[in-house]
Amino acid sequence: MQRPRFDAAGLEATVSHARGLISARGRHEATWEILVPVHCASTLERLHRLGMHPATPPSACVMVLSSAPPAGNQQVVVTAVDTVEEFKAHVSITHEVFGALDRLPGELARIDADGARKLADRRFVRYVARIDGEPVGAATATFTAAGVMLHSGSTLPRYRGRGAYAAMVAHRWQEAVARGTPQLVTRAGPMSQGILE
Repeated sequence: MQRPRFDAAGLEATVSHARGLISARGRHEATWEILVPVHCASTLERLHRLGMHPATPPSACVMVLSSAPPAGNQQVVVTAVDTVEEFKAHVSITHEVFGALDRLPGELARIDADGARKLADRRFVRYVARIDGEPVGAATATFTAAGVMLHSGSTLPRYRGRGAYAAMVAHRWQEAVARGTPQLVTRAGPMSQGILE
């Protein structure tokens, strides 16, 4: 159950309704993703009384920024993907990091056929991070009128700990500022929590 919407008075009713939908589908357990600011202790207590407990370890973390993050490692060069060859480097990294190498040949063939058209949409931008000229990280961003949403930040395991992920966050922040929308939000897995904090 992802991101149910409720006001303070409607929390219990929303949970009850959603549980009914889950049960109607023959399920008796579910993972819920509820965004609650950490200062809302009363909401967290109410969720606990409804039988909900935080995942251990957390299954996701969220970051919202309205001020600049640290600049990142200056030896990491982050650039927007502008060519089909860079697009292929980008997806090669993401498919390796996310364990989808079996799907990579098909994705590379789609990029050969349609990659240039996809790259033309500058609201959704792909990035590659390089160390010493070697592609080591990949990320994407969706630019909106309100700010930038970060997606799919990933660094090849052999290059982790050298600042590529943080540099990609900082670079996308700078692009949001340049577009006049200095707001940034991302949802990531627990592996990214330390960097995002």
